[in-house]
Amino acid sequence: MNEKIDGERYEHFIFEFCTFEKIGAKGAKFVHCEFRHCEFIDCYLAHATFDHCSLTGSFFEKCVFSWAEFPGSGLDYTNFLNCGPVIQQIINQKPTDPQNAAKFLRNLAAEHRRLGNWDQVDRFVIESYKERERHFWYVVNGENDHYRGKYGTRQRIGYVFRLLGYKLSGFIFGYGISWATFLRTMFIFGFLLFPFLNSIFGKSIGEKPDWATATGEEIWAYFSDLYTVSTKSFFPFVPSPAGNHLDLTIPFWLSSIEAVFGTSMIAVFAALLFRWASKGL
Repeated sequence: MNEKIDGERYEHFIFEFCTFEKIGAKGAKFVHCEFRHCEFIDCYLAHATFDHCSLTGSFFEKCVFSWAEFPGSGLDYTNFLNCGPVIQQIINQKPTDPQNAAKFLRNLAAEHRRLGNWDQVDRFVIESYKERERHFWYVVNGENDHYRGKYGTRQRIGYVFRLLGYKLSGFIFGYGISWATFLRTMFIFGFLLFPFLNSIFGKSIGEKPDWATATGEEIWAYFSDLYTVSTKSFFPFVPSPAGNHLDLTIPFWLSSIEAVFGTSMIAVFAALLFRWASKGL
């Protein structure tokens, strides 16, 4: 308690069930040390290095980790309260077991949320989802004896669908936390894919323009109708423009798919707005 060890170097020490409180360890180096179920309370660990150390079961509370490094160290079952390193510091040292890694990352996400570091929160949450996907894949693949013994064939089949659901959620919806993924999906599906499908399967009252001889006005009118119909299918609540006659109709099954997908994107947009508003920006 209340010790200052700035710049000190410790090699091959073993600490077990120890409590370090109000320790100033700026730039200190711990090399091949073991911290078994230790507690670090209100310690200053800026620029400290834990080189190939074991921190299994340790607990950190109100500590400072600015520019701290953990090369080759083990952080299994490590917990944080009112503090936490950023993701760049520990992403390569996360627990090897995907379930433990997911819990570890969610713990750090919760603490950075408490501290108001929202960029870090989103990154930790995304990484925790990826760890859950890794766990699902281990189940499906029977990664090791543990997974082969614990999960039978029926459970593996169920996890196939869970894995696909998470993969699709990440790729299409960005897990509900990524604006970039949301905008990318809106562009691909709303501006490219669905209008293309509507042009293929849609039925036009009049003739579609002959692209070789069509005038700019005819091309503009066709695409105007195409995107108007696509927008109404994607967002069914959007009213038709007054006095506008649409000469393109699309089959019910396609418009239903677009409506369901558009409604889902509205829900994702609402979730993104809620997260943005909750950050107090």
